[in-house]
Amino acid sequence: MKILHLMNHLNPGGISSYVYTVACEMNRRGHQSFVLSSEGSLAKHFQAAGIKVSLLIPKTKSEMNPRLYLCLSDIQRFVAREGINLLHAHTRVGQVIAAWIKLLTGISYVTTCHAFYKRRLGRRLFPAWGNHVIAISDPVRNLLIDRFCLKKNEVTTIFNGIDMERLQNQMSLKNRKMILRDWGISASCPIVISAISRIVPIKGHEILLNAVKQLIQKYPNLHLIITGEGPHKKHIEKITHGLHLGRNVTFTGALEDITRTMAVTDIFVSPILWNEAFGLSIAEAMALKIPVVTTTSWSLKDVYKDRDSVLLVEPGNVLGLTKALEELIVNNNVRHSIAEKAYCIVKEKFSIESMGEKIEKLYKRVFY
Repeated sequence: MKILHLMNHLNPGGISSYVYTVACEMNRRGHQSFVLSSEGSLAKHFQAAGIKVSLLIPKTKSEMNPRLYLCLSDIQRFVAREGINLLHAHTRVGQVIAAWIKLLTGISYVTTCHAFYKRRLGRRLFPAWGNHVIAISDPVRNLLIDRFCLKKNEVTTIFNGIDMERLQNQMSLKNRKMILRDWGISASCPIVISAISRIVPIKGHEILLNAVKQLIQKYPNLHLIITGEGPHKKHIEKITHGLHLGRNVTFTGALEDITRTMAVTDIFVSPILWNEAFGLSIAEAMALKIPVVTTTSWSLKDVYKDRDSVLLVEPGNVLGLTKALEELIVNNNVRHSIAEKAYCIVKEKFSIESMGEKIEKLYKRVFY
């Protein structure tokens, strides 16, 4: 099959990582993967992996943007020229384009839901779910059935696959002391905590900073690394300076290779305030045997049991987050134990082979 992925951009993030993993795995299985998107720093990364990229989609998040409809004829010609058999949409813009291309060409499409969506007017008037929907976790599937009235046989949960070998290989090439030096962090700091996500209010960075403020009173050499970009970044930087945490916090910006942050991380934290549909960076930290603290808003909390393979706290609870982080700071045995158990779960449940097999089976069912 020739599979065309439709997405908004090719910048670092969970959707880009997902599409790259799926496309590479489908290529390995003998299919051919294409990506249709707007601009993005990862385009060369995709092309180097044998994934043909075309930047025909205008840069927009709005399904009502007129430019979206002006590009349909170009996309239709691209689909015909490349002999595309199947479309795979990953964002609302991608869904809308896929729905129109299906109307124009008859080509089927599937959608992956990467988040918890709101029931806005556009989705009610023009659902554009496709021939089948992939949910990245069971709570996402349940929401699609309950809120959007999709039938149970129209939605399948397929967990994101983690390319553990690639992550581990990338990690093995990193030098902790050199990275810390490049970022101006003392190599003698006893514990490095990191958070990797878009910097938006629901990710809980403000809660994390207040927890770190409490911790450095006892552990003054503690350091926090925040990796990511987002519209809330300047606000979070302002809070950092307001709490006098400038020497204890480093902002790296978005990184194409997140193992650069992971390589210096002793504890990974994701203080999310609202439902996290999957939490790719959390699972990637676990795949690298880094202990994780997150909140009960995480959709996979029933897969990773509290105090067994992860430490869970209530969202927005500064004291609870502070205590969980301190437990891992002072107790190396707990750090090692939960990291090992989490690693085993990733290996068992989130392999790229398992994800690839399930998605390929779904593709064939829709295609044939």
